[in-house]
Amino acid sequence: MFAAFQIEDIQFNNSDHWVQRGKESETSANQSVSAAIDQFMKPDGAVDAAAMMNEWFPDIPANVFISHSRADKSLALGLAGWLKDCFGLEPFIDSCVWSHANGLIKALDDKFCKTGPDLYSYPKSLVTAAHVHMMLSTALTQMMDRCECVFFLNTSNSISSKTLEEMVDSSNGSTHSPWLFHEISMMQMLRRRMKEEHRDKLINFSEGMEKIAASIPRFDYPVTLAGIPTLVETDLHAWVSREAKQKDALDALYVIKDPHSRPLIS
Repeated sequence: MFAAFQIEDIQFNNSDHWVQRGKESETSANQSVSAAIDQFMKPDGAVDAAAMMNEWFPDIPANVFISHSRADKSLALGLAGWLKDCFGLEPFIDSCVWSHANGLIKALDDKFCKTGPDLYSYPKSLVTAAHVHMMLSTALTQMMDRCECVFFLNTSNSISSKTLEEMVDSSNGSTHSPWLFHEISMMQMLRRRMKEEHRDKLINFSEGMEKIAASIPRFDYPVTLAGIPTLVETDLHAWVSREAKQKDALDALYVIKDPHSRPLIS
């Protein structure tokens, strides 16, 4: 990752065209995923976790990682489509990976945890869920690290302020999503690398939850966006006005808003 931004006050979900363009990225990310579990079984009965991750959470060539609340899915799709249309950038929407996780848990539970036609062993299903969530968090972290730029959609669906101090300091708040907690934490902790390293890798890249039940308590994860610059719609319009193309699109953004809050790793 070279740069990270939080984005506020945009309305891309009003554009059916950009949402549809964003869905194209989501569709291509899901095309190769298979639900077959037997192909990952080793002769000794163990599951080949590396092969499973490669199948269910595959590497995808992308410039921009879009982190968002599930409630902002159409907004994320609109932003993805806008990035593709205006700049020729390749966005990655994190919910493309989320959607894989529940399907993989269900496939593992069907094979290893069933005790009857519609019954599952609770202790066993906890184990399969833990393994899949570890794979998911690893895949998300790796993808954030590979992308040159991370955009976090900072909306009332993703971040909420709880205390007076948090309301005064708009960089602090909380989220109910463990995955947003993870991604925001990674935005703060991931190494900052030179942008040229990202672009060389992208050029050479080889081709090839359901809603939680009301009875489950919400978890509040403390998060901070200190040091993460904010982009609003006027910034994005200014970015477009520079008529940047794919080769220098992100450079044009960095001129509008300096992303450097810490030293780069050369």
